[in-house]
Amino acid sequence: MWKADDSLELYGIENWGNGYFSVNDKGNIIIFPNKDRAKSVDVMDLIEEIEKIQRPGVSRAPPLPQILEDRINEITGAFLSSIAEFSYKGTYQPIFPMKVNQRKEVIEYIIKYGAKHGIGLEVGTKAELLAALSLGLPKEALLICNGYKDEDYLRLALSIHNANNIVIVVDLFEELFDILKYAEQMGITPRVGMRVKLFARGSGRWWSRVASRPSSACPPARPWS
Repeated sequence: MWKADDSLELYGIENWGNGYFSVNDKGNIIIFPNKDRAKSVDVMDLIEEIEKIQRPGVSRAPPLPQILEDRINEITGAFLSSIAEFSYKGTYQPIFPMKVNQRKEVIEYIIKYGAKHGIGLEVGTKAELLAALSLGLPKEALLICNGYKDEDYLRLALSIHNANNIVIVVDLFEELFDILKYAEQMGITPRVGMRVKLFARGSGRWWSRVASRPSSACPPARPWS
């Protein structure tokens, strides 16, 4: 006879659920919004309630703000604890990459609940930058510009750098020349971030992927001309 434990093992929920998801005795997925095992939501019951309201139609699982808030607090808390433990003199400011989830309501929740931590956004295109500017991000929050940067993307980022805390990250060394050229034409002093490759080898899940990247991904620095 099939049991809930069989579903947990088959789908590996304990490996990816991070305490937020499980399976109940009815075989349904359940969600613990704050990892509180005494408070759960049966996904099937939720879907049935939604279908009563909008039927026919397509039902999409709504973002759970409690999970978003809990993740922001947990991640930020981990960094703050390490800062205190090692007497680090710098600060930590969380950044959410918009490419991870571009749904407006998700990003709005993240900005709302992450405001106390000064959470910022990372964009990878001009379209994402325009979208981020429409979300009411606090001026002091970082707005990181990554990705391929054509002239329009760079000029837009440079033109609003005084209104927003924008940092243009140099992915390829050659991009730096375009940034400086357009900034000089516009009479602007840009805020520039650098992508670096550490010599120290980490021990996390992704260290092997970083270590296996070809050296051409991080070309050697050239002297200023």
